[in-house]
Amino acid sequence: MKKKILSIVSAAVLTLSCTAVAPVWAAESDYLLHSTFEEGSEQWSGRGAASVKTVTDKSRSGEASLYASGRTASWNGATVSLGSSFKAGQDYAFSAYVMTEDTSSPVTFYLTLQYSDGSTTSYPKIAEVTAEKGQWAHLEKSSFTIPSDAKDMQLYIETDKSTCSFYIDEVVGASAGTEISEPPAAVQMSKGDINYDGSIDSLDIVAARKCLINETKDKKTLKAADADSNGVFEINDALLIMQFVAGKIKEFPVVEPVVVPGQRKYTMEELTDIVQKSLVNNEPNDSHMEKSGVKYGTIKRETYFSKKANKNKPYNILLPADYDESKQYPVLYLLHGFFENENRMITTGNGTMYTRQIIGNAIASGEAKDMIVVVPFVFTSATMNDATGFADAGSNEGYDNFVDDIVDSLMPHIESKYSVATGRENTAVTGFSMGGRESLQIGMKHGDKFGYVGAICPAPGASGAWKWSSEDETPYLVMITGGTQDDVVGLNTPEGYHNNFTKNNVPHVWHVVQNGHHGDDSIHSHIYSFVRGIFQATEGGSVSSSAATQTPSTTQSPSTTPTETPSTTPTETPSTGQRKYTMKELTDIVQKALVNNEPNDSHNKKNGVQYGTLKRETYFSKKANKNKPYNILLPANYDSSKKYPVLYLLHGFFENENRMITQGNGTMYTQQIIGNAIAEGAAKDMIVVVPFVFTSATMNDATGFADAGSNEGYDNFVDDIVDSLMPHIESKYSVATGRENTAVTGFSMGGRESLQIGMKHGDKFGYVGAICPAPGASGSWKWNSEDETPYLVMITGGTQDDVVGLNTPEGYHNNFTRNGVPHVWHVVQNGHHGDDSIHSHIYSFVRGIFQATE
Repeated sequence: MKKKILSIVSAAVLTLSCTAVAPVWAAESDYLLHSTFEEGSEQWSGRGAASVKTVTDKSRSGEASLYASGRTASWNGATVSLGSSFKAGQDYAFSAYVMTEDTSSPVTFYLTLQYSDGSTTSYPKIAEVTAEKGQWAHLEKSSFTIPSDAKDMQLYIETDKSTCSFYIDEVVGASAGTEISEPPAAVQMSKGDINYDGSIDSLDIVAARKCLINETKDKKTLKAADADSNGVFEINDALLIMQFVAGKIKEFPVVEPVVVPGQRKYTMEELTDIVQKSLVNNEPNDSHMEKSGVKYGTIKRETYFSKKANKNKPYNILLPADYDESKQYPVLYLLHGFFENENRMITTGNGTMYTRQIIGNAIASGEAKDMIVVVPFVFTSATMNDATGFADAGSNEGYDNFVDDIVDSLMPHIESKYSVATGRENTAVTGFSMGGRESLQIGMKHGDKFGYVGAICPAPGASGAWKWSSEDETPYLVMITGGTQDDVVGLNTPEGYHNNFTKNNVPHVWHVVQNGHHGDDSIHSHIYSFVRGIFQATEGGSVSSSAATQTPSTTQSPSTTPTETPSTTPTETPSTGQRKYTMKELTDIVQKALVNNEPNDSHNKKNGVQYGTLKRETYFSKKANKNKPYNILLPANYDSSKKYPVLYLLHGFFENENRMITQGNGTMYTQQIIGNAIAEGAAKDMIVVVPFVFTSATMNDATGFADAGSNEGYDNFVDDIVDSLMPHIESKYSVATGRENTAVTGFSMGGRESLQIGMKHGDKFGYVGAICPAPGASGSWKWNSEDETPYLVMITGGTQDDVVGLNTPEGYHNNFTRNGVPHVWHVVQNGHHGDDSIHSHIYSFVRGIFQATE
């Protein structure tokens, strides 16, 4: 009888009209943005120097808020990208709560919109409030019109002048006219208290009914509504709340969690937060020591047939301790870098690779799942056995081919030969250097097959949308690792990929290894953390909450003692074109005269010396279909009745036409270095053109090294210089034409392009240089005829270059050496990726150009 009465009461309560009592979140279904921070940072990130994290000791509502700290400027703070629900030209209501305990004086806060119209970035203020210390203040605006031309919109919170740390909570964005309810007071979550008002009563019964009918997705609500703590909100929870309110039970029972194999346990953001919080800077020593009582996996060497390469390729496989064919194991694919092989990531490294021990100890401690690890030979080509050089034809392609080869050939082989748990929830990929570039591309192209994606010190050149179009293709975890002492790809390359994901609001782990190199120490630290996060997003596992590097040769090529020296007398007439020095002779002359660092007095302005005149102009680019700027340095006493040879000087990535002539890391001394060399008679009078290199009809500048269109914009200049810029310069100024009177050199990305210009247009450029050139230049690294072969090629690299390293320019040097092409190889001892290497190159290069002919 009691059960029958209870059933009748239950039915009555569960069918109460929702109009009986209106819960405080009645308008939440209309919210386009609602950040409560109860389940993490919710795609908010630090702006400028600021960092953000969720905290539970302070909140305006619920249990948690977002804490912004480390601010060094007033605009530093917390930011989130506004998604596609927010439309340009439409009106919206905004609300947010802020508080600081970091200053005794009142602080003015702003809620600000950042947007781009395609050419400029604007920062209109949405709302303003002044907050007293320790008190929550309300930023609100009932109607704000997003400008009609707004793109790439971000919402952020900043201050007027203060750099105090502050808390943020309950951020809401909705269509104008939507009533944004005042959030309930801060309270610790209690099971059954669905509306967080501090008591479990009839309002919570109504709320439970609404949650069931509307299938609510709000995590904060579901957490409180799960009365029996089994991880799922269902009708039994609503009945338990009703029984509690009716006095039938005094406390809620705790039921074993519902476990459904493959069912999602953590969202991408939740798992990202867990792994991010448990990151270690350096992998602990004891994690790679073999420990008593711990069984470690077995390494076997095997081969598989690659359809793409049309031959067998080798791989190493690490089978878990006590591998059992009756069980099925998830698989981690671990990819090596350029010029490496299938042994690098498992047995041999710069020193000893401890992959087997690190993973074995993590499994033994219960922090990682049993897994199979496959370490293949990545390079995949039907015509080549291995890469021959970073910029050689077929070398990059051989690595990129593996993006499909892993899916078409390797995975089917592994799944047929070993006891493998299939599906993206059981498949992970990560890689080092070039292998990291490929693992990112594998994850973006084959998101339906790989649930966990990592990259360790990834090489530049990965391309993709940096987001996924559907939940079924979005990884459960993405993790990017970079080392602060990486002298090959630098920290900026992995950071560029990190920024790409951030711009697209993709949760991911960003792991910076302090003092980490491009080698074992960064690899070990990544593997230590990565294996603790993979295969944990779905039911069946748990997540723990809890250094040598290769030094490139810096020895300069030996040079032959010259028997002649180039003419050092400035001439007022252009070269006649008659050959005075062979390529080998001029190379030897310049090589012998190299200086390690450009002398200080060469960039000082000297009494009695006249320096060239700098002008800013524009030219029409056919390729970009618009005007593009350039700076031009005309020689002192420029005379239009004379003809002058021309040096084209190209800037690097994210730079402009000012970088190589007026602005650098410090002060650029191009004008003085060249002026003094001319005055001394060590260089000829010349015109120097410094253009804005990026060339695109659809973009105004590069947006990121790996972003679509960015590399292409630089590569487009290879033809734009010939098709548009040179004809413009030759029509406007008094120029000596012909390859004997034309030189090109560039820095970083500009150096990559100057090499490609020299190889493609050897009939137009007689002198070709490159300063700390970026990777990715391609070509045959030789010329087919004497008429296309430059008179001089000069490559400069710095031993302290932390962006492209010394090995990238050295790779180009090796390409020319293998092809028997005479060239100057200039190593700047202690030279960085900046002004010191540039100045040293310019000092020597201008003394060699325009000297090969009479």
